[in-house]
Amino acid sequence: MSTGEPRGRRWLGLLVASLSVGVVAWRFGHTHPPGLVVSLYGCLVALGCAIAAWGLGTFALRGVQEQEPPIDGLTQMACATALGFVLWMAILQLGGLALGSLRWAGALVAAAALLTLLVRPARLALVPGTRAARLLVLALGLIVLPYALRGLSPLNDWDSATCHLPIASRLLEAGPWFTTPDLHLLYRPALPHTLYAALLGLGAESGIVPLGFLATLVSGALVWSVAREVSGLAAARWAVAVFASISAVLELGTDPRVDTWLMLGYLLGIYAVVRLLVSTRAGTWAVVGVLGCAACLGTKYNGILHGVVLGAIIAAAWIWRRRPGWRAALRGAGVCIVLGAPFLVGYLRNQIAWGDPVYPFHSQVRVHEGGEVVPLQNLLEGAPAWVRDEAAEDALREEIREADSPLRAAAEGIHPFLWLEATWNRGAFATKRGHGSSPFLLLAPLVLLLGLRRRSALLGLLFLVGTLAFTASKPVLRYQLPSLAVGAAAAGVVLARARPRWLVAGLMLLLAAWIVPTWLRSWRSFHRMELAPWWIGHEDDRTWLARIGHNGQPGLALASLWFVQAQAAGAVEPTDRVWMVGEGKIHGFPLGAHASPGREGRDWLLVLRSAGWDAERLRDRMWREGYRWLLVNDGWFRFSELNGFVNRSYAVATRRTVDRFLATCCDPPAHEAEGVRVAKLRAPTTPAEGK
Repeated sequence: MSTGEPRGRRWLGLLVASLSVGVVAWRFGHTHPPGLVVSLYGCLVALGCAIAAWGLGTFALRGVQEQEPPIDGLTQMACATALGFVLWMAILQLGGLALGSLRWAGALVAAAALLTLLVRPARLALVPGTRAARLLVLALGLIVLPYALRGLSPLNDWDSATCHLPIASRLLEAGPWFTTPDLHLLYRPALPHTLYAALLGLGAESGIVPLGFLATLVSGALVWSVAREVSGLAAARWAVAVFASISAVLELGTDPRVDTWLMLGYLLGIYAVVRLLVSTRAGTWAVVGVLGCAACLGTKYNGILHGVVLGAIIAAAWIWRRRPGWRAALRGAGVCIVLGAPFLVGYLRNQIAWGDPVYPFHSQVRVHEGGEVVPLQNLLEGAPAWVRDEAAEDALREEIREADSPLRAAAEGIHPFLWLEATWNRGAFATKRGHGSSPFLLLAPLVLLLGLRRRSALLGLLFLVGTLAFTASKPVLRYQLPSLAVGAAAAGVVLARARPRWLVAGLMLLLAAWIVPTWLRSWRSFHRMELAPWWIGHEDDRTWLARIGHNGQPGLALASLWFVQAQAAGAVEPTDRVWMVGEGKIHGFPLGAHASPGREGRDWLLVLRSAGWDAERLRDRMWREGYRWLLVNDGWFRFSELNGFVNRSYAVATRRTVDRFLATCCDPPAHEAEGVRVAKLRAPTTPAEGK
């Protein structure tokens, strides 16, 4: 549209003015850069990454766009950007493998974004033309606003510090084939972390969450595209409204976890299947679908199931359209292998380095500091009697058995339908507060009964298969995010058939009544973050984290605050390091104004085992490495024991050995609150040992 370029210039001018004011305030008023400047820079870099993805995807799809009927601007942008993200991940993965690092990635992505803006491959008519559509856009903007504002904050959750940032840092320095013995959580497929590494290369750690939020918005646009392709504009509007009513989707958009990227790849594959069924370029859309499927496989280990389901659907659709002979089928399989290879590097690395391709942590393998691979079931062999506590293990099993009431057992038996329970039991299957589903997803399976075109039935079938596929004993709602997005598209198709007008109006009111409380909760959450002091530069990242806490974990928040106060009082030296024991691992976790360098992690029992199960020898080693404090997260021990995330004998042994270490090698706890203890290590008895 003619107003697009001036409007874009105004937004760019506003961004530059904001950055300028922030820099002046920093230069003349504060010792810390204003957090708002840091966040806006991260947003700018994330936007540049998305522009680079849009440019690459548009270039890849140029032949399809020239030969097929024109697609609306939103669909064109969504499909091109999603495909571009996937292609960039593959390029960075292969480049990092060849060059041994990703230090160059940020500059390449920035250059591609600049080239895209200069070439301007297409003009997108994204501004809606009708009043109803503009009202919908306004409403959606208001819905996502508090979530977007919450993203303008320091990374503040457990996974950021102990998993996602360390993975990105190692990719930046060593490429995807890093095999140094380290925290086992780092050995994920980690495809989206190549994009995170590119951001880190540009000094834009603050852009990781905005980039994920942009991926969430692109996913919403793909939901629109799928529903419109299947059943028209009305279905698309309903679908994107239902998508916005799923609070887990928006909550995860403000999170560095990769579930959003899994959803993006899955939706790209679904849209490709929908186009494949009617397009004259079925082969091209089959390739796009395979890339979406490969992105699912390479994003995280539980994306394997999504990739298998999506791959089977793509293969069936391609065979139905082309009816190939066996030679053509073999060629197609070869193309799939070639296209998928860059996305499977992480699995190959894990197989060669650790003997398990999927996920060393889930396969219960621990990596010794010296490179030894020790299966979990063999870890306690040869341990002294005091390490094991058979009575405690038996008591724990009895406690778990008594806690499993018939109602709870029945609920666990229908865990594939947890999206249904999550509509009234918000947060029950979540790793963060506020993760909920939407009751409108109940309409999704009705697509199978409407007698519409094949593609409509396909949506309902995919939703049911995707949700039923997760039969693990302890699933989490975010693992079903791709299926929930497809369910939103299917629900939109059903809602578009609603008649008469009074029923449509009633459904709109019900949808609004569901969204508004979620929206208000998000605003309250944003208010509780108290970002203003950090935004204007009165607080640095660690001080803000100490005051607010790490992602709603009060024990860590109080411990962080204690470290800040203790350092101010001189009880903690600036050079002291902290070992954090929790979830069966030791973390060098940044705590308030006191940080352990390197964000490292090692398995507690393996370190103790390597010290001959001698607590004092381990204490001496820790002291030599500069550690003076031990932080114990008892809440995570309890959580792991009761939920079976690790072998319960292992969990009990970990807690038991930590308690003994505290009793023999540490002073009484200097801080204890909300399931977190902080104790100072006693100095070694022989002075030479402490050097």
